[in-house]
Amino acid sequence: MSKFKEYIETKQRYEDIKKELSKARVEFERTIPYKRLSEGYYYISEGNEVRESRWRGTPDQLRQYECDNVFEDLTEAQKEQLKRKVIADVARFRKECYGDWRPDWKDLKQEKYTIVNDGQYLCTHKTTIDTFSIFGYFKYENECKKAIELFGDDLEKMLNHE
Repeated sequence: MSKFKEYIETKQRYEDIKKELSKARVEFERTIPYKRLSEGYYYISEGNEVRESRWRGTPDQLRQYECDNVFEDLTEAQKEQLKRKVIADVARFRKECYGDWRPDWKDLKQEKYTIVNDGQYLCTHKTTIDTFSIFGYFKYENECKKAIELFGDDLEKMLNHE
């Protein structure tokens, strides 16, 4: 193979790669509302504080975006901040009650309780199936009721945050 022919083939490969890279970038940029974010966005820091920043597309910002930790609106960031706090509070309470207990979903006789919102009130719900409750499951209804009592105000704020 002549050097010239090798050069032409290599150049063509690089041009093809450049086109693919350009296409991938365009597709990627469609998934991120960074044009709106360049004017400012909010995120929740490791210390659970709402912070404001400007979008620059840094690796840290892309990770924030991938973890759904990018908010165009301060209110949405504050709502998420409260949600994370309440979920953590309820999880710590469950751990305090039961240690490392986990529901046995194969045991249909084992009672499991979770916190639900019926549209008007927070209440307990007995279940035998994993409904993927964000508040987890309790062994006993009385502890589930106690969690509602302890964290009800924050739960209500989280559900009705405006």
